[in-house]
Amino acid sequence: MEKPPFLATGFTQSLSCPYFSNLEARYSSFFSKNCSPKDYDYLLEQGFRRLGFYFYKPQCTGCQKCVPLRVEVKKFQPSRSQKKILKKNNGIQVAVIQKPKIKAGYFQIYQNYLKERYGQKEHLSLESFELHMLHNPSFCQIFEYRKEEKLVGLSWLDRTEKGLSAVYFAYDQAFKKNSLGIFSLLYELDWAKKNNIPFYYLGFWVRGAPHMDYKKTLKPHQILEDQCWREEG
Repeated sequence: MEKPPFLATGFTQSLSCPYFSNLEARYSSFFSKNCSPKDYDYLLEQGFRRLGFYFYKPQCTGCQKCVPLRVEVKKFQPSRSQKKILKKNNGIQVAVIQKPKIKAGYFQIYQNYLKERYGQKEHLSLESFELHMLHNPSFCQIFEYRKEEKLVGLSWLDRTEKGLSAVYFAYDQAFKKNSLGIFSLLYELDWAKKNNIPFYYLGFWVRGAPHMDYKKTLKPHQILEDQCWREEG
């Protein structure tokens, strides 16, 4: 796969690790508004992620806990417990928004999710939300999850020629007992299969961070190590 012509990465300064308080993080990163779906396929293959127009992957000194993970869509088989989650959420309707714009309820869902899920106390402005979550490349789309017309979840996804990449998922914590987060993964895997998309990317599985282990429950999956995708499960 051809390397994007604009790709010129630099390294961030050492930052606080978002997963382990005793570690520091460092990223290979760049900013671009010229990334095409084909370009991003190359970057996903190399283990990159993005937020807005900022593309990055961990390059931490002496640490390899963050491992890119993806699922080859045609091989995925839901487990018995995952089938139960699908059944539990069979009343959820999903709409695909191809050109995301701010809508009533988007900001509230995202803000409440950060507060209730992660205990974020800082006030999040609407401007900050728009900057980080609505200024995206053209290949970004949003899946709206609704229960009886009420918006209960939002999934940001990048669709490329060879992949569907999960950027972020925020949902109403009243539906936590329904495992809505896992349901979104299962729904999106099925959607990718119906649309003949070969791979579903889940970002990084983080060794030693139990709250990230849900990604490895999707089997079989592949992890990127030593610049090679290797199947597990």
